[in-house]
Amino acid sequence: MATAVVIRSSGEVFTQDIPTENGHTLIHEIVGGWFDCVRGEEIVGYVHDEGLLIGLPVNAVASMLFQRPLVGDCVVIGSLNEKGEYDGENHDVPKAFTSGRFFDFAKEIAESEVVQAMLTKAISEMDFSPTITSLN
Repeated sequence: MATAVVIRSSGEVFTQDIPTENGHTLIHEIVGGWFDCVRGEEIVGYVHDEGLLIGLPVNAVASMLFQRPLVGDCVVIGSLNEKGEYDGENHDVPKAFTSGRFFDFAKEIAESEVVQAMLTKAISEMDFSPTITSLN
């Protein structure tokens, strides 16, 4: 079992235990479909794989954490084991993410019209057209 933080697009933040066995099923349920991951130095975020394509709402807090435009709900989990190494397993999210200060920060960021406008503009300028590259 690993403690994660769920960051909703609305800015709501709460902790969630992710089971070691079949944790992907719960993550799938939380983000609303197949998921992809984004990596930070000590954390991994799981987001809806097609969230940008299907128009999920901007997730300002997750976007700030991972320094790229992200949409939809996000599950954030620790990526480093007790030795401080990335081993591909889920670990408890760092303690700073489970504090009231982080929850307050998330609410403030999510309610910022300036941040929302900047991210919405960045996403609207993204090109989602397929690119075909020759293998020769």
